[in-house]
Order: sequence, then structure tokens, then C-alpha cells
Amino acid sequence: MGKRETNGDKRQRKRSNTPAMEQTRPVSCAGAVAASTSVRAALSWSLTSKLLCFGLRTLIARRYGPAVVAFSDAYLGLLFAIALWPAREVVRRVVLQRPHLAQRQHWLWCNILWCIGTAFVFIRYINWSVSMLSFRRSKVAYIIVGIGATLDASLGEWLHLQCLLHGDSAALAGRAQADGLAALAQNIVALWIAQKTGDDALGMSLGWFAQSLVGIAVLARAWRRCTKRRLPTEKPKRSQKAGSSSWRLWAHAALQAVFKFFASDAENLFFVLSNRLSIEEVGAYKLAGNLASLVLRYFFLPLEESVYIVAARLQETESRASFGEAFVFTLEARLCAVLIASLLACVGPTYVPVFLQVVYGKRWVLAASPKDALVAQLLTWYLRSLIAPALLGTIEAFATTAILPRLPSRILVLHASVSAFISMGFVMGARWAVVVVGSPLLLIANNAVTMLLRAELAAAMIRYAFRTDRHLHNFRMPSAFWPATNVLLVTAVWAMVSHYMVSWVVARGLDVLAMTTLIGWTLVTSLIWASVAWRAHGSVIKRVLWSRPHSAHT
Repeated sequence: MGKRETNGDKRQRKRSNTPAMEQTRPVSCAGAVAASTSVRAALSWSLTSKLLCFGLRTLIARRYGPAVVAFSDAYLGLLFAIALWPAREVVRRVVLQRPHLAQRQHWLWCNILWCIGTAFVFIRYINWSVSMLSFRRSKVAYIIVGIGATLDASLGEWLHLQCLLHGDSAALAGRAQADGLAALAQNIVALWIAQKTGDDALGMSLGWFAQSLVGIAVLARAWRRCTKRRLPTEKPKRSQKAGSSSWRLWAHAALQAVFKFFASDAENLFFVLSNRLSIEEVGAYKLAGNLASLVLRYFFLPLEESVYIVAARLQETESRASFGEAFVFTLEARLCAVLIASLLACVGPTYVPVFLQVVYGKRWVLAASPKDALVAQLLTWYLRSLIAPALLGTIEAFATTAILPRLPSRILVLHASVSAFISMGFVMGARWAVVVVGSPLLLIANNAVTMLLRAELAAAMIRYAFRTDRHLHNFRMPSAFWPATNVLLVTAVWAMVSHYMVSWVVARGLDVLAMTTLIGWTLVTSLIWASVAWRAHGSVIKRVLWSRPHSAHT
């Protein structure tokens, strides 16, 4: 009898525990689904806003020419980046690791003073290089952008940190919406003010100011509507060791921020300080770079994100097959990127003269031949250099997510040292190309070489991990996936025929018959290329598009 009661008690306890587990799992799954839905919505909104911004920036470039593009992107963009540098790169890193610092006010005042000092330096010392632009209100433009940066560094950064620390997935999605809406507001206001007042500098500066205001407004709305979660209010015990670790944390964050600033804004800094490049050359380089970045955002970035997702799912396992699946999927994603890059590198330059005249007008093509214009040469070499980011993105994503956490500390130190050496070489190469030689083409070559070195470093880390890790050393490394020969042959034929057709269209002055013939030829050839590529790599493309890793052979 007692045994039956005991079994009944066990069954009763099992029944009482089962609903709790069943109630817990759907809640966690629902939270994960909601978070992933918010991330997908934020990513789609970000891509849509970037496409709309590209259309607006095209109108600005077509109407106002290279000087306005250079002034907005290089000069005002550099002022905005330097003003927000401590808030976004130093304070944010430290506060995210020490959340109790978010309630202190002294870092807000430090950000405000830094923004004011940066604007004063630009007003006092950078005005001489802007005088060649014939802008009468360059100082007023610096003041307006400085005020917007001050608001963004204080109120905007406070809202940003609150969303990161206390907000839910809706607040995180609101941050992406804030970036997209702010960029849209910048271009709309810049185009509208410049057209209404006829003052290009005023329009560009008010566009940057509108970007700050709209970003703050959207962040405030997301912060008010989200479900806030409270963090522990206990402060860490103060000690001499804790104080020294805090100083090390601040120093490490500042050092990382310096490296990131030079990696992202070194070109603009050297453009402002150099007197060997004309403002038209700077504007042509910025336009070509913006066009090339669209390829990175819309084609290469989704492939990198898929590799991040697959590698993050498999990095906790110790199975050789699981890591093999992730690595083979990485090579397949790289194959898709190389297919796109090879097509754009071979066929894209032939269409550059027609594209520039149709989209941006003859203001940008002032040479005797459209293909000899500076912006045409820069865009051509940018397209040819897309092979470098195609080789870098997916390999570096796999190495960062799945390989580096498994490496010993001495190899991580070596990796960090080589990365710092490559970054220093990039900065020195950019300075030599802009300040010493004054050649934008060398700047493009410097970017490509840096990406290739980073890709080789990531590949070396992957080879080391598969060779030395006790769980992976028996894995048979697959051969690299490259485009098939017939795909490359069709690409070469397309490029050669298109070269003669584009020359014929330009010689006829882009009349209706010539443009119709070129469009028809492009559509037919693109369908042929797509069918050949699908026959050769259709299974790989399907696996990459639906994120299904292929089983690795061990």
C-alpha cells in the first residue's frame, strides 16, 4: 500500500511538474520568435531606407555636382564623426560592460564639451580648405552640424543606452528604425532646403541637423512604448583593484575606438588635411565609393549574416561534422559572393559611361570621352576591386564567430597583433595615397590590399584551428569552391560584346534606338548568364538562400 502511494505521489509530482515545463518552453520560444521577427523587420527596414536614401542622394549629386557631395560627406561627415566619437565608441563600450555608470551624468557633460570643442576647431582651422568650394556659409554650416552632434551625443546617446540596457526587442528594432528614418530625413531636408534657398552648404548642414533630431525622436518613441526591464541597482564594491580595472577598461575602450575611427574615417580626415586633391576629385571618389557600398549592403552583407547565424548555431558543439557543415556552408556562401563580384568586375565597367550619363547627368562627365572622366575611372576600379570584399566577408564571419573562441590565448594575441599591424598599414597607405601622392586610384588599391590581407589572416586562423584542435584535426578540409568555367566564359563574352555596344551607344548620343538595343541585349544576356550559373551552382545557391548547411564528409 505504501509503495502504491509512493508511486502515486511520484506520478502526481510528475504531473505537477510537466505543465510548468510546458508553460515555460512556449514563453521562451515566443520570446525568441519575437526577437528574431524584430531583427528581420529591422534588417528589412534598414535595407529599404538605404535604397530610398540612395535615390535621394542621386538627386542631390545630379543637381549640385561633386563639390556638394565632397562637402557633405567628407567635411561635415568628418565633423559629425569626430564629435560623436567619444559618445558612441568609448562611453558606450564602457557603459555596456558597467551598466551602473549609465545613471551618472558626468559623461554626458564630457560629450557635450567634446562636441563644442570639435565644432570650434573646424570653424577656426578647417575653413581655409573649404574656401575653394566658394561656400559663403561654411562656418554657419559647421555651427549647425555641431549643435546637432551635441544633441545626439547627449540626449540621443542617453536614449540609445537606455534602449540597449533596459529595453526589449521592440526597443532594439526601434534603434534600427531610428537610423533609417534619420538618414531619410537628412537627405530629404538637405535636398529641400538647398532647392528652396539656393544655398548648398545650408541645405547640407540642416540635413545633418535633421538627422540628429529625427533619430532622437524615434528613439524616444521606442523607449516610451517598449516594455522596460529593470537592471540590478547594486553598485560594485569600490576597491583599489576595481579602480585600476576601471581605468584599464576605459583605456582599452579608447584604444579600440581609435583603431575603429582610423579604419572608418581615416580617408575623410586625410581628404580634409590634404592639398593635393581638388574638391572635384574628392566628390568623385565619394560618389564611386557610395555606389560600390550598395553592392556590399545588398549582396554581400546578407551572405555574411547567414554565415554568422549558421556559425553561431554550431559553435557550442564539439562534433567535427557540425563544424564541417558550417565551414562548407561558408565556402558556399563565398562562392555566391564571388559569382556576383566576378560578374560586376567583368561586366560592370563596360556600362559605367552610360550609367553615369543617364543617372547623374553630364555634370559628372566633363572629359572628352565619358569613359575617361575621373568618376568613371574610379567607379570602374571600385567594381574591379569587389573581389576583395567577396573573399573577405564570409571567411572573416566564420573565423570571428566559430574559430576565434576556440583558439588559445597566445594565438589570439598573435591574431590581435597582426590585425593591428594590418590596420596601421591601411592608415599609412591611405595617408600616402591622399596626402603624399594625391591619387584616389591608389586609395582604392590600398583598400583592396587591406581586405585581402584580412581574408588571408582569417583563413590562416581557420587552417590552424582545423589542424590543431583535438575535435577537428581529423576533418578533411574541402577544396575551395570557385565559379565554373562555363560561367566565367559566358561572363567574358558578355563583357566583350557589351564593351562595343556601349561605345556605339555613347557615339550615337544615347538615342532611343541605341538605348533600346542595349537594354534588350542586357536582358537577354543576363538571362543566359543566370541559367548557366544555375545549372552549374544551383544546389549551392539553394542551400545558401535557405541557410541549409551541407553535410560535411569527415
